[in-house]
Amino acid sequence: PEERAESERDAERALALQAEEPLAHLTLAELAAETNPVEAKQRASRAIECGRHLVEAWMCRGRLRGREADEYAIQDFDEVLQRSPRDVHALTN
Repeated sequence: PEERAESERDAERALALQAEEPLAHLTLAELAAETNPVEAKQRASRAIECGRHLVEAWMCRGRLRGREADEYAIQDFDEVLQRSPRDVHALTN
């Protein structure tokens, strides 16, 4: 719990310094994934907007969408494969 809170504080501090920091948005998405999937998906989308190169953000949003049986999840996984063709995780989702 303390590590989680510290990670959240660190990400929020990073965003206070640079609002477009994709890794901070991704961190917050991953932290919110279990408790607030709507916020998590918004954060993952923001991470993608700020850093389209960040394969992990596409993967995170794809998983979140997949949990909801959202038809757009496959597009996120396709994006991962385009950017990282040997990504085993995208191949198995």
